[in-house]
Amino acid sequence: MTVYSIDPLNYARAQLLVLLDRREKTDAVFVHGSPAANDEIDTELLRTAVQMSRVGETGCVVINGLSDAECWPNGQRLAYPGSGTWGRVLYDLGCEDFLMIQPSKYTATESANLIKLAEENGWESLTIMSYPHHILRCMLQMVFCLERASSKLKVYTRTLATINWQMIATKGVLNGTPFSGTLIDVHMREEFDRVIRYADRDSATFTPHATLEELIEYFRTRDSL
Repeated sequence: MTVYSIDPLNYARAQLLVLLDRREKTDAVFVHGSPAANDEIDTELLRTAVQMSRVGETGCVVINGLSDAECWPNGQRLAYPGSGTWGRVLYDLGCEDFLMIQPSKYTATESANLIKLAEENGWESLTIMSYPHHILRCMLQMVFCLERASSKLKVYTRTLATINWQMIATKGVLNGTPFSGTLIDVHMREEFDRVIRYADRDSATFTPHATLEELIEYFRTRDSL
């Protein structure tokens, strides 16, 4: 296996592209399952998605259909609390007509199932949302899945405008050991390491994602149309 080498300038370019993407009207907004167990941040993301729908920036709100029970394997909560919990939050926010993708345990599965849902509904554009430290890898995964599905979807990114980067957060890992630390240090490092590891196209254990260079090219071609 050839280890993917991250170009610092391309890493900076990719981060800016996903953190400060264009605000285009899209057919739906999907909020990725939590990359850290924090109900307050989850609620703020869902509130942003609902507000986008209300003002006409997007169509319907979409979440992961993974149930609450499935998000508590062996009594240990994954970062995502489940569709039941998020459904109740959306209801409290005044959003009753949201959609769910098929239950998805991984970011790659979320992306693939979201593309399928878009095809079923005839959507031409999407907005995806997540925590600021996670949104890059969400889009890297989406770019790979779009290419694999030969999809022409235009996908845009949105995240929180501000966040406490020094906050301590815990992430439950499927079939792994939970870890805790600040978003800027521990969680950002974990995401960085995954950008390298998941660029391996020969892996038999996980769905790879796009390289930083492929993501940058996707943004270039998406915005040139």
